[in-house]
Amino acid sequence: MYVVQLTEANVDDLLALAKLVHNERYSHLPYDREIVRANALFVANCVSTMCAYIAYTHKHGPVGFITGEIRPYTFNSEKFVEQGVWFVRREQRGSIAAAMLKDELETWAVRRGAREVFMALISTRDDENETVDDMFNKAGYSRVGAFYKKEL
Repeated sequence: MYVVQLTEANVDDLLALAKLVHNERYSHLPYDREIVRANALFVANCVSTMCAYIAYTHKHGPVGFITGEIRPYTFNSEKFVEQGVWFVRREQRGSIAAAMLKDELETWAVRRGAREVFMALISTRDDENETVDDMFNKAGYSRVGAFYKKEL
């Protein structure tokens, strides 16, 4: 397994994975491939403030991706990174893909001078939540709050 940064050359790999994310988590929303492409290309070309990484296996091709953005804190000039989408294909969950993507995001954050990284897990499966909780705990993360969602 290996991880590479999103570029214009591999944007179609991210689009294929984004469609899977949509089908799994956001199927109640419309999907527009060209908007996803435009957003991905925007991220690929804003590397000073945004990032996206894709995980690959030699056998299965692209298996996951993560996005992130660096932002200033509201009350000072220091920065933090907030994870955007983090997705691993169902058949690769439990592999090292998620951890490798997390590590790339952390490395990117450090290179940009961030003080903290905020990560989120959005899953309705308790077995996935427990596995990712274990990974976060082993990596030194602490749980701070929760996400809540309301459709409008």
